[in-house]
Amino acid sequence: MSNETKADAGSWSVLKALGLAMLVLVLPNAALAGPEAAPPVARIEPVVDVYFGQSITDPYRWMEARGADFDAWMRGQDDVTRGDLRAAPGYAKLAAEVAALSAAAEVPIAPQIVGSWIFYKKRPQGTAQFKLFVAPLAGGTERLLVDPLVAPLGGPDGAIDEYAVSPDGTKLVFAISRGGSEESTLHVLDVVSGKPLSEAIDRTRFAAASWDPKGDAFYYNRLNPFTSGMAQSDRFKDEVVYRHVLGADPEKDARVFVVNEAGSALGRDGFTHVIVPAGSKWSFALVNSGVSPESEWWVAPTETLSRGKVPWRKFVSLEDKVGLGSVIASDPVVIGDAAYLLSFKDALNWRLLRYDLAHPEQPPIVAAPEGKGVLVGALKAKDGVYLVSSIGGAYALSRFDPASGKATAVATPMTGTIPEAASDPSQDGVVYALDSWTRPTQLYRERPGKGAAPLSLAKPFARDLSAYVSEELTATAADGTQVPVSVIYRKGLKRDGSAPAIVEAYGAYGVSIDAGFSPRLLAWYDRGGVYAVVHVRGGGEFGETWHLAGKDATKPNTWRDFIAGVTLLQKSGYTSPAKAAGWGTSAGGIMIGRTITERPDLLGAAIINVGLSDTLRFETSEGGPANVAEFGTVKTEAGFKALLEMSAYHHVKDGTAYPATLVTAGMNDHRVPAWEGGKMAARLQAAQAKDGSPIRLRVEFDAGHGMGSTKTQYDALYTDIMAFVLRATGAPDFAPAR
Repeated sequence: MSNETKADAGSWSVLKALGLAMLVLVLPNAALAGPEAAPPVARIEPVVDVYFGQSITDPYRWMEARGADFDAWMRGQDDVTRGDLRAAPGYAKLAAEVAALSAAAEVPIAPQIVGSWIFYKKRPQGTAQFKLFVAPLAGGTERLLVDPLVAPLGGPDGAIDEYAVSPDGTKLVFAISRGGSEESTLHVLDVVSGKPLSEAIDRTRFAAASWDPKGDAFYYNRLNPFTSGMAQSDRFKDEVVYRHVLGADPEKDARVFVVNEAGSALGRDGFTHVIVPAGSKWSFALVNSGVSPESEWWVAPTETLSRGKVPWRKFVSLEDKVGLGSVIASDPVVIGDAAYLLSFKDALNWRLLRYDLAHPEQPPIVAAPEGKGVLVGALKAKDGVYLVSSIGGAYALSRFDPASGKATAVATPMTGTIPEAASDPSQDGVVYALDSWTRPTQLYRERPGKGAAPLSLAKPFARDLSAYVSEELTATAADGTQVPVSVIYRKGLKRDGSAPAIVEAYGAYGVSIDAGFSPRLLAWYDRGGVYAVVHVRGGGEFGETWHLAGKDATKPNTWRDFIAGVTLLQKSGYTSPAKAAGWGTSAGGIMIGRTITERPDLLGAAIINVGLSDTLRFETSEGGPANVAEFGTVKTEAGFKALLEMSAYHHVKDGTAYPATLVTAGMNDHRVPAWEGGKMAARLQAAQAKDGSPIRLRVEFDAGHGMGSTKTQYDALYTDIMAFVLRATGAPDFAPAR
């Protein structure tokens, strides 16, 4: 919920007794789904898989085909869920408050600087979606460039997935997707006239466009056509980077880099793009798993990219553990023939390495050694290289001088998170965002000798926030590891265990849940609620060491850290078992799913938000192959055992009293397919103890994993989750009507 962020084979006798051929019950609309209506029952068609001699039964494999019966069952489930929640007396007031709070928040994101101009995305107060703007960096009137909700380029469910500005700032390429699918089409805008050019290039999910120095062409990643009969796991394979000359036919664009022809260790499954750093004579090709920080790197003279076959030379392998940074993912820092890249090889907190591009076969030298904080990003400016680091979520900024090898600390206006930063190599200084749990994000411009000055690119959040406070606690995990816990609430909280609490964690890919302000949560705090984050292992709060301690075979540390964090909150009086709700999104579905299956008594409610629940079958989905690097593969015995241990779906046991659980799914989700949520909800509903708490499934039919969702969709999601937790924890205004 922070800033815009987842059965044993012998247990089926009871279910079989209910009838394997039970028909799916479909409720046609929410109007018929009154309070306490029963959700439709999913039919059971057991499929048995044998992994290394062990039989695993899957009762809901049929959902993976996503036929009309699955869609109908999902609609019936969603009708009941929304009907129940909206029938609560306090629901309408909560929904109005959430909508008003989010409407009042106006936060610029994704800044890019070109010369004297700053480009950024922003959702203006009261509007439904992020739009693209440009404004003078020194201050002045902003200008709207792209509204994704307006035809002909956009539409009612459009979103801007990414954009890139040309070197002279006169053009930009941007990606529009529909319905939260992230299935993008690239367009080009003339910034001066505000008119779109003729370009419309489809199949550009994660295009990562990069402009040629002349500004008349750009490089982009494009997927191959997905035809009927292809396996879902092949959808994102065989990526190709093309060179597109403005005005040319995209179907005739030249291939610049082909991942499975480049000798990549990741082969067909690698995600790739080409980077042309501004002002550099060198360009880079990058191949990554899509979920891991380390990448493979190739280099070539930029002038050769337009001459046919490009003479790429590989100079970084996966074993070198080189990436773009875990938070501030910017272009490589290139000064002359030297490239400065971040690496965590022999430095789990990362360090800065210097490569000689004229002699890429030579090993790099250490430019900036590993420090106490985790190095999360590097940006090139005229006056030096700006480094961003973090110690347990407290961020710091410094200016590194490549000539002397020395770094000088740069003061920031407050202690907090730096989630984004941008620079122009041709001018001094850097622009960065600063965030905290209790105040909105603010962009600052840092210039040498002038310090940090706030950029006035958004209307202020007109609300007194002095009543809200945050604390940092430490929980002791089962193995003795000290796990940070962030707690946010409204002043005056009684620590007698009576407060409802939403406790979130993630714990995957080395990604941290850093401090971030959520205006919608103010409605939660004002109702006496506590929000907390357990910074579990698997994330990146303490560098790659923290990540590796919650990855594949060590994944149990992730949910056991969460259990320790929730236990601390309960023992400290912030909440109690009946009042606590756990939240996990996406890969965090593993964390919350295994928490409730290992400790069903710990929580009063659980939220599995577009969560990963069946890890044994995830590998067969579109995004599954890329995730093998993080979770493992069923093709090896060790991988199978690790995946089975983390698969919440396979740990659900009949007759267990599970906490009230809300599972969410997006039908346009290409990261975690909707059948993951469907199968988990069906299994929990079938297994729940008699007279147990409700298990509900909430489905978005015009959204995906959350990226690209509109303000209205996010408002409804937050409202429904808060209402569900308030109902589960006994709030009178949210008790079900009888």
